[in-house]
Amino acid sequence: ATFLRHEKTVLEPNGPALRPLQNGYLLEVSLDGRSVLTASEHTVFLLDFLTGEQRLPPFEFPEFSPRISHVKFNPDAEKLVAIGFNGGVQVRNAATGEKLPLSLTRPESVIDADLSPDGRWVAVGSGGTAQIFDANTGSLITSPLPHSGSVWGVRFHPDGRHLATANVQPLVRLWNVAAGQFSGPVF
Repeated sequence: ATFLRHEKTVLEPNGPALRPLQNGYLLEVSLDGRSVLTASEHTVFLLDFLTGEQRLPPFEFPEFSPRISHVKFNPDAEKLVAIGFNGGVQVRNAATGEKLPLSLTRPESVIDADLSPDGRWVAVGSGGTAQIFDANTGSLITSPLPHSGSVWGVRFHPDGRHLATANVQPLVRLWNVAAGQFSGPVF
C-alpha cells in the first residue's frame, strides 16, 4: 500500500520517497500497481509506481476550471477519466494521452464518474441523475438514471453489467447497465 504524505510525495512502506508529485493533490494507483495518476490544477501526470518517472508528457485539461476534482483509471489502466469542478468530464487513452470523443461539460457539478472494467463505458453522476456514455464515441447509451437527490457516487460492478449509484438520502441503487433500468434493491 502507498499513501500521500503532507509534502505530496509517494512513499513505499519502509522505503525511500520516490519523488515529489508535481504539486499533486489527487492520487490514483492502478490495480496492477504499476502506474500512479496524480493531478494538480489543470494537469494530470502518469508516473511509474516504482521509479516515479513520468510515463508520458503531462495531460493538460485547461478547460477544467478552477481545477481537476478527480482522476481514475479503469481496472486495466487502459483509460483514465478526469473530472473538473466546472462539470467537465474527459476520457483519455492512458497509454498515449489521446483524448477520446467523450468530453462533456455539464451545467451542474459532476460529483463522480467511473469507467467500466473493460473501459467501454463511463458513468457520470451529477445533479439528480446518473448517465452512462460510450467512452469511445461519447454517445449516451442509457436514458438518465433518476434519483430524488444529488448523485454523489457511481461505481461499476466488476462484471461491468451493473452500476451502483448513491445519493444524499443516503440511498444506494443498483442498475442494469445494458437495459438502463433500476434492478434493485434500494438500501
